[in-house]
Amino acid sequence: MILLSLSDIHVFFGATQILRGANLDVRDGERVALVGANGAGKTTLLRIATGEFEAYAGSRTLKRDTKVGYVSQLQSDDSD
Repeated sequence: MILLSLSDIHVFFGATQILRGANLDVRDGERVALVGANGAGKTTLLRIATGEFEAYAGSRTLKRDTKVGYVSQLQSDDSD
């Protein structure tokens, strides 16, 4: 059963295309890792998966009652 599907995702930042036709399916019970060079669009793809960011084109489908989250690699210094 597919929990999350990203299909034909396109993302631009200004005139620069970051993602072109990206696809991702996550099925129940799978573990997923995104690996790639800096600037390849990994965080952008995660933000689209969570619904935090909207792609220029493509679709995001999420099974009902499914939540998507990730832990950012950047941590704030809120030591107060």
